[in-house]
Amino acid sequence: MIEILKSRGIRSLIFGVFVKTFGYLIIASGIFLAIGKTEVAIRVVYTGIIVVAVGWIAIIKALLAARGTEKIRENFKVSLSAKGGIFGLRNSIELIGRIGKVKNRFEPVKGRIKVYLDEKLIDELEVDGSFRIKLKNLKVGKHTAEVRFVEGRVNKKIRFEVVDSKTRLKSILTFASLFTIIFSLLLFCTFLALNA
Repeated sequence: MIEILKSRGIRSLIFGVFVKTFGYLIIASGIFLAIGKTEVAIRVVYTGIIVVAVGWIAIIKALLAARGTEKIRENFKVSLSAKGGIFGLRNSIELIGRIGKVKNRFEPVKGRIKVYLDEKLIDELEVDGSFRIKLKNLKVGKHTAEVRFVEGRVNKKIRFEVVDSKTRLKSILTFASLFTIIFSLLLFCTFLALNA
């Protein structure tokens, strides 16, 4: 709730409701003044109407700002991929991505991005549509990288795993074994077809 109240749009909305309510109270007091002093009562009512109008303007402005924020979130996109090895990622990878506006097609834009690794901010930089970020000395295990486009208020996460040399060697051997079996089956099928 405290985070919501810190938002500029919410503060503007609360201010508008407060001012509008205060204006209605002024109008009500002007109506009760009309019993004895008509000229003063009319001035008080007009003042109340102006205060109510200011309150409504603040409310409408806050609602339009909130709608504009949603529109920003819908129009921007972050694309992200990781590059670092075929048989399990090594202890350094490269994040490759783009930021842009999406209307009919993707249009790159300039802006500021924040890069997080496992929920910790590791870099903040200005980019011109595309970016490449090297992450080095990663520990063995599963990781989450996140890129947040500050101006567009959108983000993209990617999960990857860094494996040790033993696991990498095992995956290479598994791939080589599968390739050998498939190649042997193809040779055997070819031999059978030629001798049939």
